[in-house]
Parts: sequence; structure tokens; C-alpha cells
Amino acid sequence: ALRKLVRLRLALPNLSNAPDELDATRKALVSELDVVWSAVQRAHEKSPQSVLVSQIVPSANEVIDLNTTRYWAANSHMPAAVLVMLAACAVVACMLIGHSCGQTERRHAGLWFALITLFGLTLYVILDFDRPTLGVVRVDHTPLEQLQASFEANPLSPPPE
Repeated sequence: ALRKLVRLRLALPNLSNAPDELDATRKALVSELDVVWSAVQRAHEKSPQSVLVSQIVPSANEVIDLNTTRYWAANSHMPAAVLVMLAACAVVACMLIGHSCGQTERRHAGLWFALITLFGLTLYVILDFDRPTLGVVRVDHTPLEQLQASFEANPLSPPPE
């Protein structure tokens, strides 16, 4: 179950443009998490005082909680009204700089360039953080990839049921 869980988790970022496949993969991921939790429950029922089980329960619970957190983060985006307000503020600020330049009868090209660049980069970074699968800022999946490689390097037979 853990091997499939890792494989499914690594597949999620590549499916951001395929909503149907993304939804199916998320459902499969939740199903695998249920399998992991069922295995933890069975182990706990067999020996509730076992040190191994007492260490597995919090770890499995954290994996499930992190999956929920990742799902929430991937589906919670900044409201459009906030983006419109930010863009409107940038436009108004540029208009005020233009008005100020008109009043002094002197253009400040460096100020204009710096301000527009600053507003543009700020909006870009906000949008990039809001959509982590589409922009430059990406989540590093190296630890999961290393875990998957270690699973492939050390194949185990499935435990008897």
C-alpha cells in the first residue's frame, strides 16, 4: 500500500491539466490511505501495547493529515476579487505617478520602470504561490522520488493476509 501511495502522490503534480485523471488519482490516493489505516488498525488490534504499533499510529495519522492539507492547499485559491483589487491598486498607483509627473512637468522614467516592475513582479509572485503546479515555484518531490527508488531497489514480497 505504501508503494502505491508514493506512486500516486508523485503522479498528482503531472495531472494538473487533466481534471478527470486528477480526480481519479486523488480518489485512488484516499483509497490507499484507507488501506494503510486499516493495516494500522489490524496491527493495533493484534498487539495494542507493541512499541512498533505505537510508533506507526502517529506516523500513519500524519500521512493522512498531510494528504488532507495538500488537497486543501491545491484547491483553495485566492478569490478573484482580491486579484482585481490588487490590479486596480497597481493601476491607480501608476495613474497617480503619471499625474505627479504631469504636475511637475518632468518625467521620471526610472521611477516608472521601477514601479511597474515592482507591481508586476509582486502580482506574479502572488499568482505563482497561489497556483503551485503552474508557476516557477514548485514543491520539491525529491524525498518521495528517493523513497520510490528505495522501494524499487528493495522489492519485498507482500505480507500474507
